[in-house]
Amino acid sequence: MRLIRSSLLLFVASSIAGCGLLGLLPPRTPTHHVEADVVYLAADHFEGRDTGSARNLEAAEWIADRMADLGLEPFDANAEGAACYFQSFEMPLGKTLTDGNRFVAGEFMGKLGDDYLPSEFSRTGHAAGPVVAVRGRPDDAVDLAGKLALFFSEPTADADTTRAGLPAHVVDPNAAAHLKSLEWAYAHGAVGAIVVLPTDTVPAYTGRAPYEMSIPAVLVGASDAAKILAPSKLAPDAVKTQLAGNAVVTLDGVLADLAIATKPNLVSVPNVVGRLPARNPSGRHVVIGAHFDHIGFGGDSRSRGKPGQIHNGADDNASGTAALLGIARQLAADPPANTSVVFIAFNGEELGLLGSQHYVKHAWTPLSDAWAMINLDMVGRSKRGADAKHASEWNYLAVGGAPSAEPLPKLVDDAHAAIGSPFELAKDMGVFNGSSDHISFYTSQVPVLFFFTGLHNEYHTDLDDAHLVDPVGAANSASLAAQVVRGIDRLESKPAYVAFEKQPTAPTSGSRAVDPKTGSAYGPWFGSIPEMAQRDDGVGIQGVQPGSPLETAGGKPGDVMTHFDGKPISTLKDFATLLRAKQVGDVVEVKVMRDGKPVTLSVKLTPKIPR
Repeated sequence: MRLIRSSLLLFVASSIAGCGLLGLLPPRTPTHHVEADVVYLAADHFEGRDTGSARNLEAAEWIADRMADLGLEPFDANAEGAACYFQSFEMPLGKTLTDGNRFVAGEFMGKLGDDYLPSEFSRTGHAAGPVVAVRGRPDDAVDLAGKLALFFSEPTADADTTRAGLPAHVVDPNAAAHLKSLEWAYAHGAVGAIVVLPTDTVPAYTGRAPYEMSIPAVLVGASDAAKILAPSKLAPDAVKTQLAGNAVVTLDGVLADLAIATKPNLVSVPNVVGRLPARNPSGRHVVIGAHFDHIGFGGDSRSRGKPGQIHNGADDNASGTAALLGIARQLAADPPANTSVVFIAFNGEELGLLGSQHYVKHAWTPLSDAWAMINLDMVGRSKRGADAKHASEWNYLAVGGAPSAEPLPKLVDDAHAAIGSPFELAKDMGVFNGSSDHISFYTSQVPVLFFFTGLHNEYHTDLDDAHLVDPVGAANSASLAAQVVRGIDRLESKPAYVAFEKQPTAPTSGSRAVDPKTGSAYGPWFGSIPEMAQRDDGVGIQGVQPGSPLETAGGKPGDVMTHFDGKPISTLKDFATLLRAKQVGDVVEVKVMRDGKPVTLSVKLTPKIPR
């Protein structure tokens, strides 16, 4: 199969570069180009395109070569004056342990790395106090203020740990359970956590967890539990038995002192940026974006698949990247008259929209001259089935964000008709449903469109492979986007940015919002658009959704949340954990720093139906 894939790709590349076909391309994006690009980017060779990895960089270089083949202008020139399509930015990629780590509990005084290890999900910090054993069920109502919570982790079934040579977190099947334990401990007021593993061996520390909780936590082997519990005169099995009927087991005399010391690893990663100038160039432009990174081998809390298996990300988001190149190919054959097009393959989306957030702060052309941004993220599953080529005839495309500028809904309809109306279009999806790179532009007051064919069972698993992608649907998404660009090019004045109106009030079942179409329940609405990048002073608010509880309470972009419902928060995961525990109708006190001064907000949470 690999030889066939390579031969097909070489044929496509040589046809473009050697035969001068750019001027002869049809008005629709050719399906075979999109299919070849998805197959290539979603191959095992790229190992899931994890941000900061060598294969991620190789994928970026391939995309840059494709942009060059299509005649796009490079973003920059390097020191030697050569064309460069990379917009590189520095980001923290994991952590390294430093001096100052320690863990003492009961009669346990183990060695770092051999007997205990800081949790991947733990921030730098210190905790000391009495230890209590907990079972950690979601409905356990306990107050652990001033205490350290001790969990007995259960083995995870059906985990693939057979791949040799992978980072330890990739083959640690208990990583997701560790995070849940920390979330529970933090939500119930614990100052620290101790996770007793189901095996005697602690995994090596890689520092690559995508989330952090603000409480310090350690992992210890099963054989060391007896030493920790020794002052209480209780054996581990006896504590486990008591936990079957009790939320908390008091461990008389068991005290712990633990400290976590780490430093961030900073790496340089690229967005890939190219521009197609208009025939009559000016500052006026449209941005077309799609992220190309994915989640590598899984094994952390972003993954829903088996640890240790390559997560190829064919739909997420080789499909959007292939569509982006398809749009460039189509528009390059006949450039717009007045509107230049900036094409961006974003990096770091899976780690929190990092590439798009960097771009909006360091835009090639001022965003005040951006007439719209079109984002393609997961456009490969407009058909569903065991094999996309033999799937149902159902063709669905959600177009989020259309109300962000008055002319966009009609432009989408006109463009859809122009390409033969291949989709069942859903244009009522709100801009905030589907957190992807368009959010960075919307919060910078650029009108946006978000193309998306929906979630599926293979999302963020090792089963999101190329044979499930519908190349016709992805090519049609590209054709639709290209036609929308041509519609924008015909406008005489810049589309005026429109903030979304208040979301509809949902009926409720108990204290949860219910979608009347599906009967599914959703949690309460807060309304912040948080900064995804970690900061030291709290959780930054990048934007505030119009009509949201946060806006009603007086929240503003630029605020930094320091406390939520009486608890200090220092990471995005802290905030998400506490919000998830609240109910519709709850009034939450939120403390923020604004222009260097503390401000207290009273936020009443309301229901919201995702669109």
